Amino acid sequence: MESMLADRRTEHRFEMELPVHYRLLRGSRVLYEGSGTTANLSRGGLSLKTERFLPSGLSIQLSVEWPVGQGHDQMLLRLSGRILRCDGEVVAVRTNWHEFVRPNSGAGRASTNEHALVA
Repeated sequence: MESMLADRRTEHRFEMELPVHYRLLRGSRVLYEGSGTTANLSRGGLSLKTERFLPSGLSIQLSVEWPVGQGHDQMLLRLSGRILRCDGEVVAVRTNWHEFVRPNSGAGRASTNEHALVA
């Protein structure tokens, strides 16, 4: 019985409250844009706190303001994925793509990818 109640997550979650901006999508159509804060992040997903109910099953693009040390350029963690569930104001997202970028710079991507996400 105890094993049935165990957490089924396979990735370690890091508790981090960071500013995030997001877009909800249905196909290529943007349904809504908003903001909130992350609750936690892992390699395969994140939890997002927002004041708006976000329906499960929709695609989502996110841009997280990543903390950097003094004297370093600002970085954004851009992600895309699908909303798994929304429990009150906490939204669970399974991510399928991510990259680090420097905002307002065509060059300077920490990784390359052809997806265009929230900037």
